[in-house]
Amino acid sequence: MKKLIFLTLFSLSFLTYGQKTVSGTVTDSADNQPIPGASIIIKGTTVGVSSDFDGNFTLEAPTSEFTLVISYLGYKTIEQPSNGQSTFSISLSTDALQLADVVVTANKTAQRSQEVPASITAIGAVELAKTGAVRAESYFSSIPNLSISSSGGGGASFGDGRSSSRNIAIRGISGQNTTAFYLDETPLPEFADPRLFDISRVEVLRGPQGTLYGSNTLGGAVKVITNQPSAFETSGSISTSVAAVTEGEADYNIEGVFNLPLIKDKFALRVGAFYSVTSGVYDRRQQTSFNGFPINSGTGTTANPNAVIFDQGSGTVVPYDGGILPIKLEENGNNSLGGNFNDNIDGEDSFGVNASLGIYPNENITIVPKFIYQKTKGSGLDFADFDPENFTQYRIAGIDEVYELDLTHGSLLTKFKIGNGELTNNLSVSSVAQYDREDVTERENAGGSGRQLTPFNPDGSFADGTEAIFYPEFIDRYGDLTRFVEELRYSSASESKFNYTIGAFYANEKSKFDATQRRDAYLRGFEGFFRNIDLPGLADFIVSEDYVWYFQDSNFDTREFAIFGEGYWDVTDKLKFTFGMRYFSFTQDFFQSIRGFVGNGGENADVSVSDNGFTPKFNLTYKLNENSIIYGSATRGFRLGGGNGAVPLIFAGDDLAALGLDAAPPTFDPDYLWTYEVGSKNTLLGNRFIANFSLFHTVWNDLQQRVVLPSGFLFVDNIGQATLTGVEIELKGKVSENLQLGAAFGYTDARVTEGSAFTGAEDGDRILNTPEITGSANIEYSHKVGETNNSMFYRVDASHTGERYNTFTPETQPQFVFDAFTIFNARVGYISEKFDVALFAQNFTNTIANYGDILPLAATPPGRIRYAAGRPSSFGVSLKYKF
Repeated sequence: MKKLIFLTLFSLSFLTYGQKTVSGTVTDSADNQPIPGASIIIKGTTVGVSSDFDGNFTLEAPTSEFTLVISYLGYKTIEQPSNGQSTFSISLSTDALQLADVVVTANKTAQRSQEVPASITAIGAVELAKTGAVRAESYFSSIPNLSISSSGGGGASFGDGRSSSRNIAIRGISGQNTTAFYLDETPLPEFADPRLFDISRVEVLRGPQGTLYGSNTLGGAVKVITNQPSAFETSGSISTSVAAVTEGEADYNIEGVFNLPLIKDKFALRVGAFYSVTSGVYDRRQQTSFNGFPINSGTGTTANPNAVIFDQGSGTVVPYDGGILPIKLEENGNNSLGGNFNDNIDGEDSFGVNASLGIYPNENITIVPKFIYQKTKGSGLDFADFDPENFTQYRIAGIDEVYELDLTHGSLLTKFKIGNGELTNNLSVSSVAQYDREDVTERENAGGSGRQLTPFNPDGSFADGTEAIFYPEFIDRYGDLTRFVEELRYSSASESKFNYTIGAFYANEKSKFDATQRRDAYLRGFEGFFRNIDLPGLADFIVSEDYVWYFQDSNFDTREFAIFGEGYWDVTDKLKFTFGMRYFSFTQDFFQSIRGFVGNGGENADVSVSDNGFTPKFNLTYKLNENSIIYGSATRGFRLGGGNGAVPLIFAGDDLAALGLDAAPPTFDPDYLWTYEVGSKNTLLGNRFIANFSLFHTVWNDLQQRVVLPSGFLFVDNIGQATLTGVEIELKGKVSENLQLGAAFGYTDARVTEGSAFTGAEDGDRILNTPEITGSANIEYSHKVGETNNSMFYRVDASHTGERYNTFTPETQPQFVFDAFTIFNARVGYISEKFDVALFAQNFTNTIANYGDILPLAATPPGRIRYAAGRPSSFGVSLKYKF
């Protein structure tokens, strides 16, 4: 017996002594980016692991001599003998006969997208490069049941004043803050629109994500994931592109990325920068023959040195000697359009830098501090007057319209492997600052000053008989938003039948919104005239407000705390049950002051709202085989409530009375929904064909809806109920080694089931800004060039968005019915070890997409609807050098 015990202990000690710790990283040979989820198995054994999200792996080999077998969907399987090594740097090359998959973090852990039991679309860096996507709208239209609508202007809303300022709608859930937009681990405002620069992938998660992602995910979440520093290999790239733009001039872009291991396997630096010039496409035309108004008056408060005026007495244009005078439009031949005020006025410049450190003391610790800064500056607003295909903007005053948007993001990500799991902490601070100036001469004089004008004609002229005095009007708008986010979570990854993710979340968002409209520069000297007008508040406005016609100061302070968790139980080898729960608590303090004549001397809103609750999730997944799953889920989502801005009674009192209100509601409540979904994911024909399907039904209660008053002011209220039912289908296939096809289709029937007198919605009406049909298709052909690894590819993408309404009475308001559109893009490229070259055509059929009407900062003038329109066609070339 003693001998047996001795032999057993000796054998165990020998085996232990013979074991060897093996570690390494798995990367893509094309771009040196890590491959998460790759399978690493010791040949002839069952010993194996999967690479983590950074491509790293660690395992125990039974002997010092062994062979690793490394495989991943879409890549060629390789065998790597040990040759006495214990650390490996492994590169996988793509397999032309297989479809590639993308590893995602939809469930806060690394998973292949085909293994996630939910309706998601993942776009990797390679596909993003082949489509040429650089901003969100470049790829959004290819996502089934995702659409974007405009959100510029109006109330205290943020937005950069551009068409790119957007609301994201998924599965018909439209409106502000219905879809979360993430940069890495941090939620950002939807309008932040970070450039797709040094990006690893984009993930679009359809359906409410209330358990793991929290508030404002009624429709889903969009995640933009940046690349992490690699400590294994020096790499980088420099790329540039130029394109000729229809209706404009040329777009230019240059960017570079450099990855440097400072201490091999332990410490790395990754930096990048870009600079981009986007041509304007809208031309400004000014009505030049007005009595006593200087052409090209710049800011509206001083005339340019070369300004001229039309002298009514002599009938000629003469030099202007200073001072700003009112415009008088009369019924005569002097109201014609003429002259170029400016061409391509909506051009923009943008630049940005990314910098991050990768600190990897050992295989169990990852520390990544990251800094991102992006700035966009534009010289005009890209809105189409009257018709989305109109590229001429008609203005009376010709005041320069400008905007700026600054995004600053800093984060610290730490990961610690503890036991059979990983502890992740992410701390981030993000700041968005905006400024824009809007020429509101026509809008303010048409509505804000109480004058009644004959509606504008599409050519910018006025109907016969019109006579009015105009004053140059502009509004300056400033916004600052700072968001602090802290999330700590632990995800287990044991071999047991039960695993889990638990965590805590805290966010504090402070935002400030100011808008100012001054008139002191051209109202001085008219005090006596205005004092004779019997209008409450006007005298105080003149004396105490220094001619500030309108001033708004809005301050928000929102705090949110949550505890969340999900459990994953393998009921059998094939059946998995997921249960999730999130407890949330939030408080928002809101203060707004409106002063000046519009505010009748001063009106304030000072409110605080708070709420708490639970959002559960249930999911049942059945594994049909190694390549197919079916699932069913029920998930609850929620959106935070908040405070309404002050609605001045001096202008909006009659509008409110027509709704039976003495004043606008000071607050609005959260809204909630339940989504029920069934679906299936399938990888077939030896990884050559992917077919995914999902069917959903959503019940949405107490919808937060904007109520826009005729005077131009608005408030948010909780109204009614809606149901949404739809389907998503995504197909992708390798027809041959060279030919790949893809298609996606989305259908959503989104209907009001309980109407509202405030909005005019009735049972059966379509939910606003939601297309019933979305779809996309692509075809790509590639082949090797000679006997080298160099290749050519030829790709065409098409995307379709159906008709949308922004009115509940489309029969009487056809201007708010937005036509369906289909966009075609094409790209031909050459790829080698060092160089990528491509010719591209964006929107080569020159179809102008209509994303919706824009709410101005002042009242909309009669007949002048402004639309957020898509870009016209562009044709160009891009070059990339890799090292």
